Amino acid sequence: MRVALIGYGYWGKFSARAIARVAELSWVVEKDADARHLAALDWQGWGTRVADDITQCAAQVDAVWIATPTATHRDVVSEALGLGLHVLCEKPFVKTREEAEALVGQARESDLALMVGHLTLYMRERNRRMRDALLAESPGHSLRAVRKNTEASLSDGSVLFGIGPHEVAPLVRLAGEPDEVECVGTLHRVTATLKWPTLVAEVELDWLSEKRERVLCIDGHIQEFEETSEPLVNEMEAFVRLPEVESLRGEAYLDALQTTATLEELERRREQQV
Repeated sequence: MRVALIGYGYWGKFSARAIARVAELSWVVEKDADARHLAALDWQGWGTRVADDITQCAAQVDAVWIATPTATHRDVVSEALGLGLHVLCEKPFVKTREEAEALVGQARESDLALMVGHLTLYMRERNRRMRDALLAESPGHSLRAVRKNTEASLSDGSVLFGIGPHEVAPLVRLAGEPDEVECVGTLHRVTATLKWPTLVAEVELDWLSEKRERVLCIDGHIQEFEETSEPLVNEMEAFVRLPEVESLRGEAYLDALQTTATLEELERRREQQV
């Protein structure tokens, strides 16, 4: 697969490496001249070319990995799909179910892959633990997840969309959209509760914490594990399979829709209590 990376900021540099590990990093598309120069220094020696607009290279690639600010995602994804390209878009995808439905509909109509980079879906050991525990026969399960960072991302708008997808996407993949949600807090720190008939999950998010923290507790037991593979590379490996496997494309569409819808509803509940 020939891939163009759109956006060579902080996360784009990690994305470029993951693409190159699995496929062909053919182009880097970046509007900022300084970032474009840096991409050329980093990658032109291996044959990667640089451009300032996707239309300059669309005919020479099969897919794009979008690592631009969240506010640009709707337009950039739509443009790439319109050019006939498969799309991996970094999280958070878009901010509303309506926008997500429109983009997924565009991808379906064109028979193109559209996947959101929900990185924790590709943390294999973490998700094996969750799947084994939550799918075990039981009258009910409880989960508590804590995710704390030390720096906010201005481009993501709020902590729910900024780091919330890391905890929400795996839950939605396993259980579907929750039947009921609650959310209290601020733009920077929230506690969200998600409820299904046999599962109650509490998610604590804080991206202005004094220290980084990750906790996953299932049915009262803290989960200790070590990832033995690279999630970002796993993510790229999953993406390259989508064009050929219809069932996997469908799963990716559903992830994009249901995670976006759940985050939108959590944000609405948070805003109601301010």
